Amino acid sequence: MFKRKLFFFDESANAGASTTQDPQASSNNPAQSTPEIDYEKIASIVEGKQKVAEDTVLKNYFKNQGLTGEEMAQAISSFKSQKASAQPDVANLQEELRVAQAQALQTRIESNLQLAAIKQGVGSNVLPYVLKLADSTNLTLDSKNEDYEAVIAKVLEDVPAFKPEATAPTGFTQVGSTGAAKQSTTNDDLMKAFGVFK
Repeated sequence: MFKRKLFFFDESANAGASTTQDPQASSNNPAQSTPEIDYEKIASIVEGKQKVAEDTVLKNYFKNQGLTGEEMAQAISSFKSQKASAQPDVANLQEELRVAQAQALQTRIESNLQLAAIKQGVGSNVLPYVLKLADSTNLTLDSKNEDYEAVIAKVLEDVPAFKPEATAPTGFTQVGSTGAAKQSTTNDDLMKAFGVFK
């Protein structure tokens, strides 16, 4: 028979050892700090892998089609140029958007200037000239009606000839005969026409 040695485990002696840890080992562990991530480098690696994978797929495809090495290179070049021409030009699109936004802003400013000029009584015969002289460089999307009216008022102040003419005083305007005037006859009218007065 085999002889075995028996070991007895004393829980009370080991109880304190399991709960205590070295505080410096957990707080200053450099392996647990988060590493710096270079996203640009990752993007370039992924893009490189995608290009290699694309080239491999294209070569295998054209090889299965029975193309020679030179034909394969021409076909891959043709495919890549077609793919590049099909992708939108982001810089060109951004420029077109910027131009469209500038035109929309200019149209809005001109429209608001016209309304401000009409409110101030500028006649339609001088309106184009007033709008040409209006300095709209400080006007933006956030400009208020008062800003537009101030620009038109400045033009009218600089060129008083564009100011609207004062209207006749309001009140009763007689239309027709008063009834007190002498009625003329045909003879009287003929005598006046030939310069003969009574």
